[in-house]
Amino acid sequence: MGTTKTNARRKHRKAVPLCAQQADAYAREVVDGAIVANVRVRAACARYLQHRTDPDACGVWWDDDAAEAARAFALKCGQGAEAGAGQPLVWLPFQCMIAMLMVAMRRVVDGRRTDTPAVKVLLTTMARGNGKTEFAASLIAAAMRDPTGRLEFASVAPDGRLAQKTFERLAVMVQTLGGAEAEWTATGGSSPAHPGKVRHGGQRYTSLPCTDKALDGLTVRLVVADEVARMERAFGRLLTGLAKFATSQALLITTPDPEQRTRPIAGYLDACERALDSGEAFPAGWWALLYGLDRDDQAADPSTWQKAHPALGVLIDRTQLELAARTMLESGDPAQIAEFETQLACRYHEVATTDIDLSVLERQMVDTDWGRLRGAPAVIGLDLSRGGYGSQCDLTALCIMVVDGNVIRARNICWWAGMDMALDERRSKCPIGAWVEQGYLRKMPGEWHCMETIAAAIEDAMQTYDVRKIGVDPHPAQAKDIRKWQDRGWPVIPIDQSIRTMAPAWNLWGTLLKSKQLFYQPDPVLRSALNSVRLIRDNVGNTRPVKGRSAGNTDAVVAGNMAAFLMENHQVREATGLVRSRCPIRYCKDEINA
Repeated sequence: MGTTKTNARRKHRKAVPLCAQQADAYAREVVDGAIVANVRVRAACARYLQHRTDPDACGVWWDDDAAEAARAFALKCGQGAEAGAGQPLVWLPFQCMIAMLMVAMRRVVDGRRTDTPAVKVLLTTMARGNGKTEFAASLIAAAMRDPTGRLEFASVAPDGRLAQKTFERLAVMVQTLGGAEAEWTATGGSSPAHPGKVRHGGQRYTSLPCTDKALDGLTVRLVVADEVARMERAFGRLLTGLAKFATSQALLITTPDPEQRTRPIAGYLDACERALDSGEAFPAGWWALLYGLDRDDQAADPSTWQKAHPALGVLIDRTQLELAARTMLESGDPAQIAEFETQLACRYHEVATTDIDLSVLERQMVDTDWGRLRGAPAVIGLDLSRGGYGSQCDLTALCIMVVDGNVIRARNICWWAGMDMALDERRSKCPIGAWVEQGYLRKMPGEWHCMETIAAAIEDAMQTYDVRKIGVDPHPAQAKDIRKWQDRGWPVIPIDQSIRTMAPAWNLWGTLLKSKQLFYQPDPVLRSALNSVRLIRDNVGNTRPVKGRSAGNTDAVVAGNMAAFLMENHQVREATGLVRSRCPIRYCKDEINA
């Protein structure tokens, strides 16, 4: 008997769970431009969609139901923040995407689906106030929902107070679940010395301080690490613990920090940024969603704020954000400007506590063909250091600035001297050893700064460029060597580092950078130096860069300031200044060639 329309059974495709629907729609709208996002978030969303549409090629499979079950339980356990305590916790689309990556995406091994998560570590950066901690707490609660399990969970932060934040959210959620889920209990958390603990049957959660002792031997199913950009210790122990179980995972959440490039997260963050920029694979087991303003965005532009605030208009009040922008950015206070840039604009780059942020400097760092500039007019700024003994940890920095048409090209030569590089690394918070290995920093042959080594570098520069002036800080310890250079006919000019001299030098250097007239060879030593600069002002508003109480070195910036001062005040770039110099080394070579 033939089949008719009345008794034919239709095959219905299983509906996509809401968590997956929202995550997929969010990723598509970001890629299509319907949702404002930065370049790296667009790249991450495109990569997510690729894994969704062609999981076999990516070696994964998707358990959409697992992510949906976690979302539904988060809705049930409610909000943990005091203002909305007990109200349903609705995951936003970008949070659904994080849940899909951590809960739903599983590995395929030898053609067989496994329960092993494809993402062991997910790193996400976003501006303050976008619900990172609330979401992380709900993710832990959802993972603990089966009381028959015997797994451990944890949260960790740079200090005990921050670690308690996740517990506080969980404790409120436990109260909401108290009626229907009597097996949930929350204890402790009264102070950083008394970590918070949550139990649900055999499942256990603990809030931990970020110390080697606390994280030694840590074996957890899921650990939430809050403010990883500020973690200075035990980060390696945290990641090492993930290797003990195939199903162990870590959710790393943070806002940027001015010193994050000197912290343990720096290498992993750089690797994730490079992967998103180049299209290469993430480090094994890693994934990154890096929200924040793009490099060329203006922090005061409201149209860009959603790049840093994926919850803008829901958790973030646009009116209050506008008020903060007006108040902080227009204050003229470098500390307030830096606060807005890092915490509310969520810049990818560190922001120096001066009136020149590092995004400006990094924009002006480009590779240069220095061979084509041979013979061009140049100046040298030299910030000498006694170095190598006592508590002093300065570098000696030499900055060469060369005229290239209408712009200036600059590169630094920096030296370190001392007996204990590891000690200097710890107290300066600078990766001195890595800089030496990478060629950005030179190591003196002995434990003191050798003036002969410095003189050789100057002589090489004078043989290569038409060096008009050499600015040197008249340090008493090197006065004898400086007189020798002057006796040899070198164009040495003493430049004292008082506010009378360095205030206009700092202003000139900053103006050249901001107006895109000064370009540096890429140099992490200089970047670190700018981040270590502090400013002092006199009664009439003159501003001078100093080290202050910062731990890093400022010498590379000071040398650049001195070179800029010479370049402008001796009209090296002006038409009247482009006459044959009397640089003794070049002049003698010209006579020989003639």
